[in-house]
Amino acid sequence: MERSANVRHTNDHVRNMIDELNYDWDAFEIHDFVRAVADKVQRAICVVPTLCAVEIAAVWVRTARYDFIFVRQTASPVLQTHSILHELGHIALGHHGYTMNDAQPNAVVKAIAASKSRIEDTPEEAQAERFAIEVSTKVQQARRAHLMATTAIPGLRPYIESGL
Repeated sequence: MERSANVRHTNDHVRNMIDELNYDWDAFEIHDFVRAVADKVQRAICVVPTLCAVEIAAVWVRTARYDFIFVRQTASPVLQTHSILHELGHIALGHHGYTMNDAQPNAVVKAIAASKSRIEDTPEEAQAERFAIEVSTKVQQARRAHLMATTAIPGLRPYIESGL
């Protein structure tokens, strides 16, 4: 029973953080969403395509001035988007990520990739994954709602678009 209470608390915490972004889900675009999270946490976030190890799709690295999300450029677009959302979850939720000197991002990514042979099963990883899933769900719901509000029958469009 305690585990389900913890899961509910985690889910509520993640949903509240997402709601605080006041993001327009109808206009979702990943780089725009990155900017929204950056504005919320008041830090610059840079998404950097990279040829990192096959075992990881993305990694977040924090420097004194920037948050970098290194994403494997050979991953599918769907995996890239999900991975960016996951890493944004870490940032938005105030997790402690890998840190480094501003001058050596590629060396840090290689070191992390070499040491990260599996995804760690921690509360922070669960929260970041929940963040990615919740954002994806909001985007899908917004897109479905838009599709539901249209019709292929031209004569009905004025009635549907007016909300009648």
